[in-house]
Amino acid sequence: MSGCPHKYKVNTECPRCKQSICAECFSMSVKDHSECPVCKSPLTVAFLIDLCHKEAIPNFKSVQKFLVGSSIPNRKRCSVSLNADVSKLPGTMGSSIARSTFSGMSDTTLFIDESTYQADDNSNIFEQPDSPEFITFTKEKGWDFPIIQTATLPKMIQVITSKDFQDPYFAECLVFGYPTVMTKEELIGLLVKRFNPQRPEGMNWDEFVSSKLSPIRMKVMGFIRSWVNWRFSDFDDIDMRTTLELLIGMYETFKPKMAKFMKDFIDKQEKKTQTHIREFTLGNEAKYMKDFIEEQPIFSFSIKDVAQQITLMQFDKFRRITVDELLSQMWTKKDNKTLTPNIVAMMQLTNKISYIVQNIILSFVKLKHRIFAIEFFIKVAEYLKKLNNFDGFKAILAALDSSPIYRLKDTKDGLSEESIKLLTEFQSIVNYESNFKKLREITAICEPPCIPFLGSTLGDLVFTKENEKSENGQLKLVNFFRVRTYGSMLREIVMKQETSFPFYYCKNLKELIEQFEFEENEDKLFEKSINVEPTRNKEISKEDKKKINKAKGDVENLWKKYHSFWKKTMKIEAVVSK
Repeated sequence: MSGCPHKYKVNTECPRCKQSICAECFSMSVKDHSECPVCKSPLTVAFLIDLCHKEAIPNFKSVQKFLVGSSIPNRKRCSVSLNADVSKLPGTMGSSIARSTFSGMSDTTLFIDESTYQADDNSNIFEQPDSPEFITFTKEKGWDFPIIQTATLPKMIQVITSKDFQDPYFAECLVFGYPTVMTKEELIGLLVKRFNPQRPEGMNWDEFVSSKLSPIRMKVMGFIRSWVNWRFSDFDDIDMRTTLELLIGMYETFKPKMAKFMKDFIDKQEKKTQTHIREFTLGNEAKYMKDFIEEQPIFSFSIKDVAQQITLMQFDKFRRITVDELLSQMWTKKDNKTLTPNIVAMMQLTNKISYIVQNIILSFVKLKHRIFAIEFFIKVAEYLKKLNNFDGFKAILAALDSSPIYRLKDTKDGLSEESIKLLTEFQSIVNYESNFKKLREITAICEPPCIPFLGSTLGDLVFTKENEKSENGQLKLVNFFRVRTYGSMLREIVMKQETSFPFYYCKNLKELIEQFEFEENEDKLFEKSINVEPTRNKEISKEDKKKINKAKGDVENLWKKYHSFWKKTMKIEAVVSK
Protein backbone atom coordinates (compact mmCIF):
# COMPACT_ATOMS: atom_id res chain seq x y z
CA MET A 1 0.00 0.00 0.00
CA SER A 2 1.67 3.25 -1.13
CA GLY A 3 2.14 6.06 1.35
CA CYS A 4 2.03 3.81 4.41
CA PRO A 5 3.39 5.84 7.39
CA HIS A 6 4.27 2.65 9.26
CA LYS A 7 6.69 1.40 6.56
CA TYR A 8 4.99 -2.03 6.51
CA LYS A 9 6.35 -2.95 9.94
CA VAL A 10 3.76 -5.74 10.24
CA ASN A 11 1.78 -7.07 7.29
CA THR A 12 -1.53 -8.89 7.14
CA GLU A 13 -3.97 -9.86 4.39
CA CYS A 14 -7.46 -8.65 3.52
CA PRO A 15 -9.86 -11.65 3.74
CA ARG A 16 -11.74 -10.35 0.68
CA CYS A 17 -9.13 -9.29 -1.92
CA LYS A 18 -6.22 -11.30 -0.39
CA GLN A 19 -3.89 -8.31 -0.87
CA SER A 20 -0.90 -7.96 1.47
CA ILE A 21 -1.28 -4.78 3.49
CA CYS A 22 0.12 -2.99 6.53
CA ALA A 23 -1.67 -4.46 9.56
CA GLU A 24 -2.09 -1.06 11.24
CA CYS A 25 -3.36 0.71 8.10
CA PHE A 26 -5.78 -2.15 7.50
CA SER A 27 -7.05 -2.21 11.10
CA MET A 28 -7.50 1.56 11.27
CA SER A 29 -9.41 1.59 7.97
CA VAL A 30 -11.80 -1.08 9.23
CA LYS A 31 -12.17 0.72 12.56
CA ASP A 32 -12.80 4.16 11.07
CA HIS A 33 -14.46 3.40 7.72
CA SER A 34 -15.64 -0.25 7.95
CA GLU A 35 -13.82 -1.18 4.75
CA CYS A 36 -10.57 -2.52 3.34
CA PRO A 37 -8.38 0.44 2.25
CA VAL A 38 -7.32 -1.43 -0.91
CA CYS A 39 -10.41 -3.13 -2.39
CA LYS A 40 -12.99 -1.06 -0.42
CA SER A 41 -14.94 -4.22 0.47
CA PRO A 42 -17.16 -3.72 3.56
CA LEU A 43 -15.65 -5.21 6.74
CA THR A 44 -16.55 -4.95 10.41
CA VAL A 45 -14.39 -4.92 13.52
CA ALA A 46 -16.32 -7.88 14.92
CA PHE A 47 -15.75 -9.95 11.77
CA LEU A 48 -11.99 -9.30 11.89
CA ILE A 49 -11.82 -10.14 15.59
CA ASP A 50 -13.54 -13.43 14.78
CA LEU A 51 -10.88 -14.15 12.15
CA CYS A 52 -8.16 -13.27 14.67
CA HIS A 53 -9.59 -15.73 17.18
CA LYS A 54 -9.62 -18.40 14.46
CA GLU A 55 -6.03 -17.42 13.50
CA ALA A 56 -7.37 -17.09 9.96
CA ILE A 57 -5.33 -14.04 8.84
CA PRO A 58 -1.57 -13.37 8.92
CA ASN A 59 -0.22 -11.66 12.07
CA PHE A 60 -3.64 -11.92 13.71
CA LYS A 61 -2.27 -10.90 17.12
CA SER A 62 -1.08 -7.54 15.77
CA VAL A 63 -4.37 -6.96 13.96
CA GLN A 64 -6.35 -7.69 17.13
CA LYS A 65 -4.12 -5.33 19.12
CA PHE A 66 -4.68 -2.50 16.63
CA LEU A 67 -8.44 -3.17 16.58
CA VAL A 68 -9.18 -3.29 20.29
CA GLY A 69 -6.19 -2.19 22.29
CA SER A 70 -4.14 0.38 20.46
CA SER A 71 -3.95 4.12 20.36
CA ILE A 72 -2.03 6.32 17.96
CA PRO A 73 1.52 6.93 19.26
CA ASN A 74 2.29 10.33 20.75
CA ARG A 75 -1.33 11.36 20.75
CA LYS A 76 -3.86 11.03 23.52
CA ARG A 77 -7.26 9.73 22.54
CA CYS A 78 -9.90 12.47 22.43
CA SER A 79 -7.17 15.10 22.72
CA VAL A 80 -7.92 18.82 22.61
CA SER A 81 -6.49 20.90 19.81
CA LEU A 82 -6.49 24.69 20.23
CA ASN A 83 -6.16 26.97 17.21
CA ALA A 84 -3.65 29.67 18.12
CA ASP A 85 -4.72 32.00 15.33
CA VAL A 86 -7.90 33.44 16.86
CA SER A 87 -8.26 35.91 13.99
CA LYS A 88 -9.24 33.07 11.67
CA LEU A 89 -12.28 32.21 13.79
CA PRO A 90 -15.73 33.61 13.05
CA GLY A 91 -16.17 37.01 14.71
CA THR A 92 -18.31 35.99 17.68
CA MET A 93 -16.11 33.02 18.52
CA GLY A 94 -12.88 34.84 19.21
CA SER A 95 -14.26 36.66 22.25
CA SER A 96 -15.15 33.44 24.05
CA ILE A 97 -12.02 31.40 23.31
CA ALA A 98 -11.23 31.13 27.01
CA ARG A 99 -14.51 29.29 27.59
CA SER A 100 -14.37 27.16 24.44
CA THR A 101 -12.45 24.27 22.94
CA PHE A 102 -11.67 22.62 19.64
CA SER A 103 -11.80 18.87 19.45
CA GLY A 104 -8.86 17.07 17.84
CA MET A 105 -11.19 14.17 17.10
CA SER A 106 -13.37 16.37 14.90
CA ASP A 107 -13.38 16.08 11.14
CA THR A 108 -12.55 19.79 11.06
CA THR A 109 -11.42 22.42 13.56
CA LEU A 110 -14.67 22.95 15.40
CA PHE A 111 -15.93 25.42 17.96
CA ILE A 112 -18.08 24.17 20.83
CA ASP A 113 -19.66 26.99 22.78
CA GLU A 114 -20.28 26.37 26.45
CA SER A 115 -23.11 28.90 26.56
CA THR A 116 -25.24 26.97 24.02
CA TYR A 117 -24.71 23.51 25.48
CA GLN A 118 -27.68 21.93 27.27
CA ALA A 119 -27.28 18.70 29.20
CA ASP A 120 -30.15 16.22 29.09
CA ASP A 121 -32.31 16.53 32.20
CA ASN A 122 -32.28 12.74 32.64
CA SER A 123 -28.60 12.11 31.93
CA ASN A 124 -27.95 11.55 35.64
CA ILE A 125 -29.44 8.04 35.31
CA PHE A 126 -26.05 7.00 33.95
CA GLU A 127 -24.20 8.14 37.06
CA GLN A 128 -24.35 4.74 38.73
CA PRO A 129 -21.34 3.34 40.60
CA ASP A 130 -19.29 0.41 39.29
CA SER A 131 -20.53 -1.80 42.11
CA PRO A 132 -22.05 -5.33 41.84
CA GLU A 133 -25.49 -3.85 42.47
CA PHE A 134 -25.27 -2.15 39.07
CA ILE A 135 -22.75 -4.11 36.98
CA THR A 136 -20.62 -7.25 37.06
CA PHE A 137 -17.91 -8.42 34.68
CA THR A 138 -16.52 -11.76 33.57
CA LYS A 139 -13.54 -13.06 31.60
CA GLU A 140 -13.58 -15.09 28.41
CA LYS A 141 -10.79 -17.00 26.74
CA GLY A 142 -9.23 -15.04 23.89
CA TRP A 143 -10.22 -11.60 25.20
CA ASP A 144 -7.73 -9.39 27.05
CA PHE A 145 -10.33 -7.21 28.75
CA PRO A 146 -13.31 -7.75 31.07
CA ILE A 147 -16.68 -8.50 29.48
CA ILE A 148 -20.01 -7.25 30.83
CA GLN A 149 -21.83 -10.10 32.54
CA THR A 150 -24.84 -8.42 34.19
CA ALA A 151 -25.88 -4.78 34.42
CA THR A 152 -28.80 -2.40 34.64
CA LEU A 153 -29.82 -0.96 31.28
CA PRO A 154 -28.53 2.59 32.02
CA LYS A 155 -25.24 1.24 33.38
CA MET A 156 -24.72 -0.90 30.30
CA ILE A 157 -25.27 2.12 28.01
CA GLN A 158 -22.93 4.22 30.16
CA VAL A 159 -20.15 1.63 29.96
CA ILE A 160 -20.31 0.89 26.22
CA THR A 161 -20.29 4.63 25.38
CA SER A 162 -17.41 5.48 27.71
CA LYS A 163 -13.99 6.46 26.36
CA ASP A 164 -12.18 3.42 27.74
CA PHE A 165 -14.64 0.69 26.69
CA GLN A 166 -12.61 -1.92 24.79
CA ASP A 167 -15.17 -4.47 23.61
CA PRO A 168 -16.36 -3.45 20.11
CA TYR A 169 -17.75 -6.94 19.62
CA PHE A 170 -20.28 -6.41 22.44
CA ALA A 171 -21.73 -3.29 20.85
CA GLU A 172 -22.23 -5.05 17.51
CA CYS A 173 -23.80 -8.09 19.17
CA LEU A 174 -26.09 -5.78 21.15
CA VAL A 175 -27.53 -4.47 17.87
CA PHE A 176 -28.88 -7.97 17.23
CA GLY A 177 -29.60 -9.13 20.77
CA TYR A 178 -31.15 -6.07 22.42
CA PRO A 179 -34.80 -7.05 21.63
CA THR A 180 -34.48 -9.87 24.19
CA VAL A 181 -34.25 -7.30 27.01
CA MET A 182 -35.71 -4.00 25.78
CA THR A 183 -37.67 -2.35 22.98
CA LYS A 184 -36.09 -0.31 20.20
CA GLU A 185 -37.79 2.78 21.64
CA GLU A 186 -36.17 2.17 25.03
CA LEU A 187 -32.75 1.71 23.45
CA ILE A 188 -32.77 4.84 21.32
CA GLY A 189 -34.27 6.79 24.22
CA LEU A 190 -31.29 5.84 26.40
CA LEU A 191 -28.88 6.84 23.62
CA VAL A 192 -30.54 10.27 23.29
CA LYS A 193 -30.20 10.83 27.05
CA ARG A 194 -26.57 9.73 26.89
CA PHE A 195 -25.74 12.09 23.99
CA ASN A 196 -25.75 15.23 26.16
CA PRO A 197 -24.21 14.29 29.53
CA GLN A 198 -24.05 16.49 32.62
CA ARG A 199 -20.72 18.18 33.30
CA PRO A 200 -19.31 16.78 36.57
CA GLU A 201 -19.02 19.31 39.36
CA GLY A 202 -15.60 20.92 39.45
CA MET A 203 -14.60 19.87 35.90
CA ASN A 204 -13.65 22.74 33.61
CA TRP A 205 -15.27 23.09 30.21
CA ASP A 206 -12.25 22.12 28.09
CA GLU A 207 -11.66 18.95 30.07
CA PHE A 208 -15.38 18.07 29.91
CA VAL A 209 -15.46 18.36 26.11
CA SER A 210 -12.26 16.39 25.54
CA SER A 211 -12.67 13.64 28.15
CA LYS A 212 -16.46 13.20 28.28
CA LEU A 213 -18.64 14.91 25.70
CA SER A 214 -16.58 14.16 22.58
CA PRO A 215 -15.87 10.46 23.24
CA ILE A 216 -19.45 9.79 24.40
CA ARG A 217 -20.93 11.33 21.26
CA MET A 218 -18.49 9.44 19.06
CA LYS A 219 -19.37 6.15 20.77
CA VAL A 220 -23.12 6.81 20.55
CA MET A 221 -22.94 7.60 16.84
CA GLY A 222 -20.69 4.61 16.23
CA PHE A 223 -23.33 2.39 17.78
CA ILE A 224 -26.09 4.13 15.80
CA ARG A 225 -24.17 3.51 12.56
CA SER A 226 -23.86 -0.19 13.38
CA TRP A 227 -27.56 -0.31 14.27
CA VAL A 228 -28.57 1.37 11.00
CA ASN A 229 -26.27 -0.93 9.05
CA TRP A 230 -27.59 -4.21 10.43
CA ARG A 231 -31.18 -3.47 11.47
CA PHE A 232 -32.38 -0.56 9.37
CA SER A 233 -35.93 -1.88 9.51
CA ASP A 234 -36.00 -0.78 13.17
CA PHE A 235 -36.24 2.80 11.89
CA ASP A 236 -39.21 2.25 9.58
CA ASP A 237 -41.78 3.88 11.84
CA ILE A 238 -42.08 7.67 12.07
CA ASP A 239 -41.16 8.02 15.77
CA MET A 240 -37.92 6.03 15.44
CA ARG A 241 -36.93 7.88 12.26
CA THR A 242 -37.67 11.25 13.88
CA THR A 243 -35.52 10.40 16.90
CA LEU A 244 -32.71 9.21 14.61
CA GLU A 245 -32.83 12.48 12.67
CA LEU A 246 -32.82 14.40 15.97
CA LEU A 247 -29.62 12.66 17.05
CA ILE A 248 -27.92 13.32 13.71
CA GLY A 249 -29.06 16.94 13.85
CA MET A 250 -27.38 17.37 17.26
CA TYR A 251 -24.29 15.63 15.92
CA GLU A 252 -24.19 17.96 12.91
CA THR A 253 -23.41 20.96 15.11
CA PHE A 254 -20.52 18.99 16.57
CA LYS A 255 -19.11 17.10 13.56
CA PRO A 256 -20.72 18.29 10.31
CA LYS A 257 -18.71 16.04 7.97
CA MET A 258 -19.38 12.93 10.01
CA ALA A 259 -23.05 13.88 10.27
CA LYS A 260 -23.19 14.20 6.47
CA PHE A 261 -21.54 10.79 6.20
CA MET A 262 -24.28 9.38 8.45
CA LYS A 263 -27.01 10.98 6.35
CA ASP A 264 -25.51 9.57 3.16
CA PHE A 265 -25.15 6.18 4.82
CA ILE A 266 -28.83 6.21 5.82
CA ASP A 267 -29.81 7.15 2.26
CA LYS A 268 -27.84 4.15 0.98
CA GLN A 269 -29.58 1.86 3.44
CA GLU A 270 -32.93 3.31 2.35
CA LYS A 271 -32.21 2.48 -1.30
CA LYS A 272 -30.89 -0.92 -0.32
CA THR A 273 -34.13 -1.86 1.46
CA GLN A 274 -36.25 -0.55 -1.41
CA THR A 275 -34.41 -2.86 -3.82
CA HIS A 276 -35.94 -6.31 -3.85
CA ILE A 277 -33.66 -9.26 -3.24
CA ARG A 278 -32.29 -9.93 -6.70
CA GLU A 279 -33.05 -13.22 -8.30
CA PHE A 280 -30.11 -15.46 -9.07
CA THR A 281 -28.92 -15.28 -12.67
CA LEU A 282 -29.86 -18.10 -15.01
CA GLY A 283 -26.78 -19.58 -16.64
CA ASN A 284 -26.50 -22.12 -19.42
CA GLU A 285 -28.51 -25.31 -19.22
CA ALA A 286 -26.68 -28.07 -17.40
CA LYS A 287 -25.12 -30.75 -19.59
CA TYR A 288 -26.45 -34.25 -19.16
CA MET A 289 -25.91 -37.84 -20.31
CA LYS A 290 -28.36 -39.51 -22.66
CA ASP A 291 -29.62 -43.05 -22.17
CA PHE A 292 -28.40 -43.39 -18.58
CA ILE A 293 -30.77 -44.86 -15.96
CA GLU A 294 -33.73 -43.29 -17.72
CA GLU A 295 -36.11 -44.02 -14.82
CA GLN A 296 -34.48 -41.15 -12.87
CA PRO A 297 -33.14 -38.31 -15.07
CA ILE A 298 -31.27 -36.70 -12.15
CA PHE A 299 -28.51 -39.31 -12.55
CA SER A 300 -27.85 -37.96 -16.05
CA PHE A 301 -26.46 -34.76 -14.53
CA SER A 302 -23.07 -34.26 -12.92
CA ILE A 303 -22.77 -34.59 -9.15
CA LYS A 304 -21.29 -31.08 -9.08
CA ASP A 305 -24.28 -29.55 -10.91
CA VAL A 306 -26.80 -31.35 -8.69
CA ALA A 307 -25.04 -30.11 -5.53
CA GLN A 308 -24.78 -26.55 -6.88
CA GLN A 309 -28.46 -26.33 -7.84
CA ILE A 310 -29.55 -27.66 -4.44
CA THR A 311 -27.26 -25.07 -2.82
CA LEU A 312 -28.63 -22.13 -4.83
CA MET A 313 -32.22 -23.16 -4.12
CA GLN A 314 -31.51 -23.43 -0.39
CA PHE A 315 -29.47 -20.23 -0.22
CA ASP A 316 -32.31 -18.32 -1.89
CA LYS A 317 -34.55 -19.34 1.03
CA PHE A 318 -31.85 -18.86 3.68
CA ARG A 319 -30.93 -15.28 2.68
CA ARG A 320 -34.58 -14.17 2.99
CA ILE A 321 -34.86 -15.14 6.67
CA THR A 322 -35.11 -11.92 8.70
CA VAL A 323 -33.68 -11.19 12.13
CA ASP A 324 -37.22 -10.44 13.33
CA GLU A 325 -38.31 -13.97 12.36
CA LEU A 326 -35.37 -15.43 14.30
CA LEU A 327 -36.11 -13.22 17.30
CA SER A 328 -39.80 -14.12 17.36
CA GLN A 329 -39.14 -17.87 17.75
CA MET A 330 -42.60 -18.53 16.31
CA TRP A 331 -41.59 -21.19 13.80
CA THR A 332 -43.02 -23.93 16.03
CA LYS A 333 -46.47 -22.30 16.33
CA LYS A 334 -49.58 -23.26 14.35
CA ASP A 335 -49.59 -20.02 12.36
CA ASN A 336 -45.84 -20.21 11.64
CA LYS A 337 -46.39 -19.70 7.90
CA THR A 338 -47.68 -16.21 8.67
CA LEU A 339 -45.29 -15.37 11.53
CA THR A 340 -42.07 -16.85 10.12
CA PRO A 341 -42.73 -17.46 6.40
CA ASN A 342 -39.09 -17.58 5.29
CA ILE A 343 -37.97 -19.99 8.01
CA VAL A 344 -40.89 -22.28 7.16
CA ALA A 345 -40.09 -22.04 3.43
CA MET A 346 -36.52 -23.14 4.04
CA MET A 347 -37.60 -25.98 6.34
CA GLN A 348 -40.02 -27.19 3.68
CA LEU A 349 -37.34 -27.14 0.98
CA THR A 350 -34.89 -29.03 3.21
CA ASN A 351 -37.53 -31.66 3.96
CA LYS A 352 -38.36 -31.86 0.26
CA ILE A 353 -34.71 -32.60 -0.62
CA SER A 354 -34.62 -35.35 1.98
CA TYR A 355 -37.87 -36.90 0.69
CA ILE A 356 -36.73 -36.68 -2.94
CA VAL A 357 -33.60 -38.69 -2.07
CA GLN A 358 -35.70 -41.36 -0.33
CA ASN A 359 -38.22 -41.51 -3.19
CA ILE A 360 -35.52 -41.86 -5.84
CA ILE A 361 -33.76 -44.70 -4.02
CA LEU A 362 -37.04 -46.55 -3.41
CA SER A 363 -38.21 -46.08 -7.01
CA PHE A 364 -35.85 -48.82 -8.19
CA VAL A 365 -36.76 -52.49 -8.18
CA LYS A 366 -33.30 -53.48 -9.40
CA LEU A 367 -30.70 -53.81 -6.63
CA LYS A 368 -27.89 -52.34 -8.74
CA HIS A 369 -29.86 -49.13 -9.26
CA ARG A 370 -30.59 -48.74 -5.53
CA ILE A 371 -26.89 -49.22 -4.76
CA PHE A 372 -25.92 -46.67 -7.44
CA ALA A 373 -28.53 -44.21 -6.12
CA ILE A 374 -27.19 -44.33 -2.55
CA GLU A 375 -23.59 -43.97 -3.74
CA PHE A 376 -24.62 -41.07 -5.98
CA PHE A 377 -26.21 -39.17 -3.10
CA ILE A 378 -23.25 -39.89 -0.80
CA LYS A 379 -21.11 -38.13 -3.44
CA VAL A 380 -23.64 -35.27 -3.65
CA ALA A 381 -23.42 -34.91 0.15
CA GLU A 382 -19.63 -34.83 -0.14
CA TYR A 383 -19.83 -31.99 -2.67
CA LEU A 384 -22.39 -30.09 -0.57
CA LYS A 385 -19.93 -30.26 2.33
CA LYS A 386 -17.19 -28.82 0.09
CA LEU A 387 -19.56 -25.97 -0.81
CA ASN A 388 -20.20 -25.29 2.91
CA ASN A 389 -23.88 -26.12 2.40
CA PHE A 390 -24.31 -27.88 5.72
CA ASP A 391 -28.11 -27.76 5.63
CA GLY A 392 -28.19 -29.61 2.31
CA PHE A 393 -25.48 -31.97 3.58
CA LYS A 394 -27.61 -32.78 6.64
CA ALA A 395 -30.74 -33.24 4.47
CA ILE A 396 -29.04 -35.92 2.35
CA LEU A 397 -27.67 -37.71 5.44
CA ALA A 398 -31.12 -37.57 7.08
CA ALA A 399 -32.58 -39.31 4.02
CA LEU A 400 -29.92 -42.04 4.04
CA ASP A 401 -30.49 -42.56 7.76
CA SER A 402 -34.31 -42.64 7.51
CA SER A 403 -36.11 -45.88 8.42
CA PRO A 404 -37.17 -46.76 4.83
CA ILE A 405 -33.56 -46.50 3.60
CA TYR A 406 -31.70 -47.68 6.70
CA ARG A 407 -33.38 -51.10 6.59
CA LEU A 408 -32.16 -51.89 3.04
CA LYS A 409 -29.53 -54.45 4.10
CA ASP A 410 -28.89 -55.96 0.65
CA THR A 411 -28.48 -52.50 -0.85
CA LYS A 412 -26.06 -51.40 1.87
CA ASP A 413 -24.05 -54.62 1.56
CA GLY A 414 -23.53 -53.70 -2.08
CA LEU A 415 -21.91 -50.32 -1.36
CA SER A 416 -18.25 -49.85 -2.27
CA GLU A 417 -15.62 -49.53 0.48
CA GLU A 418 -15.14 -45.87 -0.44
CA SER A 419 -18.87 -45.15 -0.10
CA ILE A 420 -19.09 -46.98 3.25
CA LYS A 421 -16.08 -45.02 4.55
CA LEU A 422 -17.56 -41.68 3.47
CA LEU A 423 -21.01 -42.51 4.85
CA THR A 424 -19.54 -43.51 8.23
CA GLU A 425 -17.51 -40.30 8.37
CA PHE A 426 -20.50 -38.13 7.44
CA GLN A 427 -22.79 -39.84 9.96
CA SER A 428 -20.28 -39.06 12.73
CA ILE A 429 -20.39 -35.38 11.69
CA VAL A 430 -24.19 -35.16 11.94
CA ASN A 431 -24.42 -37.28 15.10
CA TYR A 432 -27.51 -36.10 16.99
CA GLU A 433 -26.38 -37.66 20.27
CA SER A 434 -23.36 -35.33 20.39
CA ASN A 435 -25.66 -32.38 19.61
CA PHE A 436 -24.01 -32.02 16.19
CA LYS A 437 -20.71 -31.07 17.85
CA LYS A 438 -18.52 -31.85 14.82
CA LEU A 439 -20.92 -30.13 12.43
CA ARG A 440 -20.88 -27.01 14.63
CA GLU A 441 -17.07 -27.00 14.71
CA ILE A 442 -16.81 -27.26 10.92
CA THR A 443 -19.43 -24.53 10.41
CA ALA A 444 -17.71 -22.20 12.90
CA ILE A 445 -14.38 -22.12 11.04
CA CYS A 446 -15.63 -22.09 7.45
CA GLU A 447 -15.54 -18.87 5.43
CA PRO A 448 -18.60 -17.59 3.54
CA PRO A 449 -20.42 -18.43 1.38
CA CYS A 450 -22.05 -20.87 3.76
CA ILE A 451 -25.46 -22.30 4.63
CA PRO A 452 -25.51 -23.49 8.25
CA PHE A 453 -27.65 -26.41 9.37
CA LEU A 454 -30.86 -24.54 10.19
CA GLY A 455 -32.12 -27.13 12.69
CA SER A 456 -29.23 -26.74 15.16
CA THR A 457 -29.09 -22.98 14.54
CA LEU A 458 -32.73 -22.51 15.54
CA GLY A 459 -32.29 -24.86 18.49
CA ASP A 460 -29.35 -22.82 19.76
CA LEU A 461 -31.38 -19.61 19.50
CA VAL A 462 -34.22 -21.11 21.55
CA PHE A 463 -31.81 -22.35 24.22
CA THR A 464 -29.85 -19.09 24.47
CA LYS A 465 -32.84 -16.75 24.54
CA GLU A 466 -33.83 -17.94 28.02
CA ASN A 467 -32.53 -14.75 29.56
CA GLU A 468 -31.84 -14.43 33.27
CA LYS A 469 -32.73 -11.37 35.32
CA SER A 470 -31.89 -10.97 38.98
CA GLU A 471 -33.66 -8.69 41.40
CA ASN A 472 -31.58 -6.33 43.53
CA GLY A 473 -34.10 -4.26 45.42
CA GLN A 474 -35.89 -2.38 42.67
CA LEU A 475 -33.04 -2.83 40.18
CA LYS A 476 -32.99 -5.45 37.45
CA LEU A 477 -29.61 -6.80 36.45
CA VAL A 478 -29.87 -8.08 32.90
CA ASN A 479 -27.66 -11.00 31.87
CA PHE A 480 -25.84 -9.17 29.09
CA PHE A 481 -23.40 -12.03 28.62
CA ARG A 482 -26.35 -14.01 27.26
CA VAL A 483 -27.50 -11.02 25.23
CA ARG A 484 -23.97 -10.83 23.78
CA THR A 485 -24.01 -14.55 22.99
CA TYR A 486 -27.49 -14.37 21.44
CA GLY A 487 -26.59 -11.29 19.41
CA SER A 488 -23.40 -12.99 18.24
CA MET A 489 -25.41 -15.95 16.93
CA LEU A 490 -27.82 -13.68 15.05
CA ARG A 491 -24.92 -11.67 13.66
CA GLU A 492 -23.24 -14.84 12.37
CA ILE A 493 -26.43 -15.81 10.54
CA VAL A 494 -26.72 -12.37 8.90
CA MET A 495 -23.03 -12.41 7.91
CA LYS A 496 -23.58 -15.76 6.18
CA GLN A 497 -26.61 -14.36 4.35
CA GLU A 498 -24.50 -11.53 2.89
CA THR A 499 -22.20 -13.64 0.67
CA SER A 500 -23.70 -15.41 -2.35
CA PHE A 501 -22.36 -18.50 -4.09
CA PRO A 502 -20.35 -17.89 -7.30
CA PHE A 503 -22.36 -20.02 -9.73
CA TYR A 504 -25.67 -19.85 -11.56
CA TYR A 505 -29.00 -21.59 -11.88
CA CYS A 506 -29.27 -24.20 -14.64
CA LYS A 507 -32.88 -24.02 -15.78
CA ASN A 508 -33.29 -27.65 -16.85
CA LEU A 509 -31.85 -29.15 -13.65
CA LYS A 510 -33.49 -26.57 -11.37
CA GLU A 511 -36.91 -27.30 -12.88
CA LEU A 512 -36.34 -31.05 -12.58
CA ILE A 513 -35.75 -30.70 -8.83
CA GLU A 514 -38.57 -28.18 -8.33
CA GLN A 515 -41.15 -30.25 -10.22
CA PHE A 516 -40.22 -33.61 -8.71
CA GLU A 517 -43.33 -35.34 -7.34
CA PHE A 518 -42.62 -37.22 -4.14
CA GLU A 519 -44.28 -39.20 -1.36
CA GLU A 520 -43.75 -37.80 2.13
CA ASN A 521 -45.95 -40.16 4.15
CA GLU A 522 -43.54 -42.15 6.34
CA ASP A 523 -45.76 -45.24 6.49
CA LYS A 524 -46.15 -45.38 2.71
CA LEU A 525 -42.41 -44.94 2.20
CA PHE A 526 -41.69 -47.76 4.64
CA GLU A 527 -44.20 -50.00 2.87
CA LYS A 528 -42.55 -49.18 -0.45
CA SER A 529 -39.17 -50.06 1.07
CA ILE A 530 -40.43 -53.52 2.10
CA ASN A 531 -41.88 -54.08 -1.37
CA VAL A 532 -38.62 -53.36 -3.22
CA GLU A 533 -36.49 -55.24 -0.68
CA PRO A 534 -38.20 -57.70 1.71
CA THR A 535 -36.90 -57.88 5.27
CA ARG A 536 -33.84 -60.11 5.69
CA ASN A 537 -34.22 -61.70 9.14
CA LYS A 538 -31.68 -64.50 8.79
CA GLU A 539 -28.00 -64.74 7.90
CA ILE A 540 -27.27 -63.84 4.31
CA SER A 541 -27.39 -66.89 2.01
CA LYS A 542 -24.82 -67.82 -0.63
CA GLU A 543 -27.41 -67.05 -3.26
CA ASP A 544 -27.99 -63.57 -1.82
CA LYS A 545 -24.23 -62.96 -1.62
CA LYS A 546 -23.89 -63.91 -5.26
CA LYS A 547 -26.75 -61.57 -6.19
CA ILE A 548 -25.18 -58.69 -4.24
CA ASN A 549 -21.72 -59.28 -5.74
CA LYS A 550 -23.19 -59.26 -9.24
CA ALA A 551 -25.01 -56.00 -8.46
CA LYS A 552 -21.73 -54.49 -7.18
CA GLY A 553 -20.05 -55.38 -10.46
CA ASP A 554 -22.91 -53.81 -12.42
CA VAL A 555 -22.64 -50.64 -10.30
CA GLU A 556 -18.91 -50.42 -11.03
CA ASN A 557 -19.71 -50.52 -14.74
CA LEU A 558 -22.35 -47.80 -14.32
CA TRP A 559 -19.78 -45.58 -12.57
CA LYS A 560 -17.21 -46.24 -15.31
CA LYS A 561 -19.72 -45.12 -17.94
CA TYR A 562 -20.70 -42.10 -15.81
CA HIS A 563 -17.11 -40.95 -15.13
CA SER A 564 -16.05 -41.57 -18.74
CA PHE A 565 -18.77 -39.25 -20.04
CA TRP A 566 -17.98 -36.41 -17.63
CA LYS A 567 -14.24 -36.75 -18.14
CA LYS A 568 -14.69 -36.30 -21.90
CA THR A 569 -17.14 -33.42 -21.36
CA MET A 570 -14.70 -31.56 -19.10
CA LYS A 571 -11.89 -31.97 -21.65
CA ILE A 572 -14.09 -30.57 -24.42
CA GLU A 573 -15.13 -27.61 -22.21
CA ALA A 574 -11.47 -26.92 -21.38
CA VAL A 575 -10.54 -26.84 -25.08
CA VAL A 576 -13.50 -24.57 -25.96
CA SER A 577 -12.67 -22.13 -23.14
CA LYS A 578 -9.12 -21.73 -24.50
